[in-house]
Amino acid sequence: MTWNLVSKARFGLFYVVFVTIILEKVNASTFVREATGRPRSTSVFSLCTQGRGQEGRSTMNILTYASQVSISPPFWGISLYKGTQSHANMMSDKVGVLALLPEKFNLDAVKVLGNESGKDVDKEARLRHLGVPVEKVEVEGAGALTVPSEASQLIVLRVDESKPVVDVGDHDFFMCSPVAYYASSSQYSALTTRHLREFGII
Repeated sequence: MTWNLVSKARFGLFYVVFVTIILEKVNASTFVREATGRPRSTSVFSLCTQGRGQEGRSTMNILTYASQVSISPPFWGISLYKGTQSHANMMSDKVGVLALLPEKFNLDAVKVLGNESGKDVDKEARLRHLGVPVEKVEVEGAGALTVPSEASQLIVLRVDESKPVVDVGDHDFFMCSPVAYYASSSQYSALTTRHLREFGII
């Protein structure tokens, strides 16, 4: 996969335009909670982290609680399930790569990333076994992180240590700053939680 680096100055506006284009490809009614109680649809990401130190281990997860929460500065907010390897890695390394998954992404791989623990399995090996291509991306302060090659975009996020990590129940909320943004040379519609519901994954 070829990704193009987007300058930080254009990052916020570029992301807003990019997501607007994606949302236009999805039925607008899926983004509104209907009278039947149907939840809105959100993009599906994988957070890719390396992990250093005694408990460190490279892993990838499924993340739907992720959004840009301001334009200037372009902060991102992500919520991570407590007790996971991804949570431990972000607490220790303070950096990860947020990969927006395409609609065509292997659904068995989604189950691996979302249902299996990085503490117990090598997710890179599991994805390769499923025929899902992955590759390494060099991230300053974290080394080479494994990411899905089919990702529509990559956003390198660094935890803003001036902001507290907020306990929100079974998750912790992290405020992050984007330090690099890569857009895929190919155009894909995004995988959303609506697709996961349709296939009975959630």
